[in-house]
Amino acid sequence: MNFPVFDKMYKCISNYDLYLMPKGIYKTRDIVVDNYLYPMYFIKYDSYYLVSTSVFGLIKHKGTFNRNPNFQTTDFFRPTFQTIDKDIMRARTEYRRSTNEYSDPIMIADMAAGLMQEYITKIEKKFPDHAHILMMGGKDSQNIILTERKSKWIVISGDPNADINKKFISDNNVEIEDFIAVSNNSDDTMIVKEIIASDCFFDVAHFRYMVKIKQVVSRYHGKAIIWYGSSGDGCFTRNNNHLSKDYYNVHDLHVGMAMGIWHQLGKNIFNCPVLSPYQSPMFLDKLFYRYDPYYVDKYSGDLRVLIGNKLFQKDVIYPDSNPEPMPWSRIYSRNRSIEKYIEQLKIDNVPVKVRYFSSMRVKITEKIIFLLDKYSSKRRTKLSFILFPIRKHMAKYFNFLKVERFNFKEI
Repeated sequence: MNFPVFDKMYKCISNYDLYLMPKGIYKTRDIVVDNYLYPMYFIKYDSYYLVSTSVFGLIKHKGTFNRNPNFQTTDFFRPTFQTIDKDIMRARTEYRRSTNEYSDPIMIADMAAGLMQEYITKIEKKFPDHAHILMMGGKDSQNIILTERKSKWIVISGDPNADINKKFISDNNVEIEDFIAVSNNSDDTMIVKEIIASDCFFDVAHFRYMVKIKQVVSRYHGKAIIWYGSSGDGCFTRNNNHLSKDYYNVHDLHVGMAMGIWHQLGKNIFNCPVLSPYQSPMFLDKLFYRYDPYYVDKYSGDLRVLIGNKLFQKDVIYPDSNPEPMPWSRIYSRNRSIEKYIEQLKIDNVPVKVRYFSSMRVKITEKIIFLLDKYSSKRRTKLSFILFPIRKHMAKYFNFLKVERFNFKEI
């Protein structure tokens, strides 16, 4: 996990551009973070920043680890701009909200299809000698392969979706270079790299297929683009994102800090661009921050089907189901991620300041709060049937007890 330092001083680097550049540590006078998906980490000096896609890389460069006790792995992801090191921050996403000028579902679908096609073509031209690896699950990623493409495209799909997606490719006679089916059996071959590459932000039980991706990337000698259909459903279907008081805050604090870590993970391990068409600069500027998010209520079907038909220029035969693969049973759970992370820093001869007692205090406090919230935020167990009404009553007098499961807040 080497992150070279580039000597050139840049005038400005955006977090999106960072994911198109070779992985490493860059010097820049200024930064722009107008894309909610792609994590950028920095150390701020008087007149410039050191930026990277890796906290671990920045820690090794500065030569010491300064443990941030407030950073824990209590939940499956961490909605925070803090990192595991007190000297390093995740660059804060620029506050962007919609103009709400578009609300016609048919027009939005037409624009979405055009912007997706435009972005795929742009990336293929920018990286003309690269193969494209598409991680395929449901419609969000299926629609990507329906675009007009000229490069080599390889589809990777894991059980239980593999056979379903193989049939999807066959039924629609979609031309691809290769289809690779992967079992959903846990594989810990690269788990330490996964922990390091993700900087402990996300539960390793949800990281899948890294070993298979590595094999394909190696086949093309590192010249590859990895694609995910990140949060397409959040744009084109009614889902939990729309239950929040602030639809866009969900993307800043949940999509970006959960799904965004998948993009960071692949970037840091394989040194490849890891992209999604639903967060391209043109998609955000021309559509995402211009539509009324609740336009989806004006369309009775799944708008992604309409988008797919427009991309494919004929009716698409979609699967009837989209089963979700179960999380893996990993040799190290997320509760041990920080332990293994620090252990690797020690192996790499980085002096560490762990703040054991303050960290343990925060960890125990968070676990208690997390468990209480789990069993009182909705009726799901026998205990919650007792605690939920009690909490609902007490919330009339204490605002902090209000149940706000869909309103993500920064930790």
